[in-house]
Amino acid sequence: MNNTDTPYAYQNYEGYDWNIKGYINKKFDLRIPSNVEKIVFMDDEVYKWIEEYPYEKINLPGSSTLTVINAPANSKLIYNYHSIRIK
Repeated sequence: MNNTDTPYAYQNYEGYDWNIKGYINKKFDLRIPSNVEKIVFMDDEVYKWIEEYPYEKINLPGSSTLTVINAPANSKLIYNYHSIRIK
């Protein structure tokens, strides 16, 4: 299945300290603030797209999963079509 056929596939939401922004984009990056230690992804299959970086997959009731990665201070999270990288 092509990801562009999935509703909301490119709607991205980010939030910090209850400030939430949403936007649509197929490729973007964001700077990780120095006071952020972990990033939690709530998409069930996001772990498949993390490239060359360790992650923790947490299985939840109802066949849902969370994926958690450690965030080095002042690093950059790079989203691309079917890939997520930390630089």
